[in-house]
Amino acid sequence: MVEQINGFDIYLVNIFTYLVSISLLIAFFLNINLGQLQFLMYISLKRVVNSDELFVIPFFLLLSQLFIKSKLFDSNLFFILNSKIPKFFKFYFMFFLTCSFLPSAVFANSYIVRFLKMNCFASDEDKICLAQFFSVFNFISPISIPILIYAYLLRLPIKTVIIMFILLSHIFFIVGYLYLLKKRNYNFMRKKSNKIDVLFYFFIMIFFYYYLFIPESIMKVVSVTIVITFVYSLFTRKLNVVRNALLVRDVLFRSGVIVSILIMLFFMNMIIIYGKYNVLTSNFFTSFLSDRYIIIVFLLCVSFILLQFIDPMAVLIVLYPFYRILIDEYNFNEYVFGMGYILFLSLGFFSYIKNLVIENYILKFKISYEYLGHYFLKLMLLISLLSSVIMIFI
Repeated sequence: MVEQINGFDIYLVNIFTYLVSISLLIAFFLNINLGQLQFLMYISLKRVVNSDELFVIPFFLLLSQLFIKSKLFDSNLFFILNSKIPKFFKFYFMFFLTCSFLPSAVFANSYIVRFLKMNCFASDEDKICLAQFFSVFNFISPISIPILIYAYLLRLPIKTVIIMFILLSHIFFIVGYLYLLKKRNYNFMRKKSNKIDVLFYFFIMIFFYYYLFIPESIMKVVSVTIVITFVYSLFTRKLNVVRNALLVRDVLFRSGVIVSILIMLFFMNMIIIYGKYNVLTSNFFTSFLSDRYIIIVFLLCVSFILLQFIDPMAVLIVLYPFYRILIDEYNFNEYVFGMGYILFLSLGFFSYIKNLVIENYILKFKISYEYLGHYFLKLMLLISLLSSVIMIFI
């Protein structure tokens, strides 16, 4: 897992470098001097420092690692999957309860692939399809890094965004289950779950969501949850101090890179607005692409091309200045647009990008990329169709 995270960080560092270069290039063409650049950077830093949505990311990633290393996810999954409830509800609780504390799709995919290989009796095709569906679901789950970043970029109330994506994730899960999972056979090992762990998991879940939707900041809720989980894990002797110190280091490094990218992104956006470059871009779009649906198709085509080379979260960040202009110019509903666009970006998980989910399947299941294609066709069609339907209502 650590190798995957570090490999993905290379992409994040490259994106940061590109944003710096583009920002300086735009500033040069708009004749913005050094003093003005310093002022714009100060505004960018101030906005990021005051943002709960961004500063919660490293703590949320740390929380997910605590759950993985303390085997809280394992205990909860064994309890759910070995219970005598209908298959639909087994997968429902498996997806929603686990993804609530897994904000990163990279972490989620790595964890679920390991769990399925060790504890699930099914064909490799069925395991890969379930892992891929789980990863896409995680990407659009109510509290994931892309959702937090989208809320930050568009200055939307985080709790409203979470509610909207709760709706989207339920629709996606129900349709996906009926379309992909219902007829597949999955038999899981009957391991005895730790009842204390299960009780703790449900307690922390109720605590987390209860305080998330009362007048408390998400940062405070996640921080208190970390403290409670850490104390519980120490009390039950489930933590290796040295190993978890290394995990904390990797989590903080990756989070620092993400926050740096967002600072530079907002800095670039401030340059665009200050130099009235956004007005020129808006006039360009309205001159050549007057119909709103043509605009959407154009944006999706550009996004799909980028998804063949960089991670979906990177596309969400890099294309922000463009879809921000489109939302303002055409009065798109920001919430509905976000639901459809972020779901569409999950198609990036089907591209062969080094250190991401496809490579994980190739390494773990010893299978070729070409052979994976027919596994994912139905899920890709489902994502494309559902995102297109949502986009119609913006």
